[in-house]
Amino acid sequence: EIGDIAKTYFPNGKEIETKNISIAEAANVTNNEIKLGSDVLFEATAFNEENGTNARIDILQRIEKSDNWNLIEVKSSSEVKAHQLSDISYQYNVFTKCGFKIEKCFIMYPNKEYVLSEKFNIEKFFKFEDLTDQVLDEQQNINNQIEIMFNVLEKKSELNIPIGRKCFSPFDCGYKAYCWSDIPEYSV
Repeated sequence: EIGDIAKTYFPNGKEIETKNISIAEAANVTNNEIKLGSDVLFEATAFNEENGTNARIDILQRIEKSDNWNLIEVKSSSEVKAHQLSDISYQYNVFTKCGFKIEKCFIMYPNKEYVLSEKFNIEKFFKFEDLTDQVLDEQQNINNQIEIMFNVLEKKSELNIPIGRKCFSPFDCGYKAYCWSDIPEYSV
């Protein structure tokens, strides 16, 4: 719901339809919309053909009358969290390696101090936090993480990583059912 509300903040935005198409096709649609002059794209996609990395950003906003862009990631939390910095840092990495000139990186999230008056005020409802400096500082770490991921993908056998708190933080891992399959349902 927050994502849908965020889109109304940018009334001239264009949605990149991603259902039933590949990441590469979504990136082509994104690039075509840019060539057609779109200034705000929702679910803009970048695909690096050299290594296969890809990213999708909630909102890609053109800096007025330029070829520079802002990345805006919409979150429903009422504050910026550490894992959100990692998300937007990765998105910045992929978009810039695909040739996008990214000027700023923002997390857009609900202002917990906003009080609804007679009429909903979308500009007061959302806050924007500029994470550009932190994103730039994270780039070497992101490159290292990407290299580690590619090394894992090249392995011939499954990694042997013990279960633990990391299986729940910051979210439940998608592989929890598999990795925990030998743990009884009632277990400390």
